[in-house]
Amino acid sequence: MHLAIITGIIGYGVYVHVTSAPVLYAIALVSGIANMTGNLVQLDIAARLVPVRLAATCFAVLMALAYVASGVSEALGSWLHERLTAVHGGVLAYQAVVMLSAAFAAACWAQVPRLKREVPEWWRA
Repeated sequence: MHLAIITGIIGYGVYVHVTSAPVLYAIALVSGIANMTGNLVQLDIAARLVPVRLAATCFAVLMALAYVASGVSEALGSWLHERLTAVHGGVLAYQAVVMLSAAFAAACWAQVPRLKREVPEWWRA
């Protein structure tokens, strides 16, 4: 669980260092690896917690939620970037949106105590 959150933070946070197109390509590679690692951890958690008879349905719901969340976050991030660019300029707006994305990933740690209470058997596995 912690690995998924850490890779999410890294996956978003590295974009602050974009300075040119070649750097962007390298950062996109690092970000992609970090985000895919986090996704695999989340899918592993889901596979351990969901009964086999419900696995396909739960996987479909999980993927649907991920796609909806991705679209909503892109729309909100774009809207926020436009608003911040008008006030603070493009570079600062970009960095603010990137750091906000990393902060939302870090906020997932707030759910860990709840998961430990509600699903204690997973933490022993």
